[in-house]
Amino acid sequence: MLIVIPKHLQQRLRNIEAEEGIPPNDFVCQALEVWTNTDAEMRKSIALNVMRWKLQSIKRQ
Repeated sequence: MLIVIPKHLQQRLRNIEAEEGIPPNDFVCQALEVWTNTDAEMRKSIALNVMRWKLQSIKRQ
């Protein structure tokens, strides 16, 4: 399987590697592991929580 990662996401992955030391390939595999072990309702709940946390961090800036 070949997955093309958009450039803006590639930059985010490089930033994560620089800050956390997780290589992009490992990070993507971890994310896929989480998403593929959840059902649609769980993914919706996770996505809503992530959006809420992101908004909170933006408000704190």
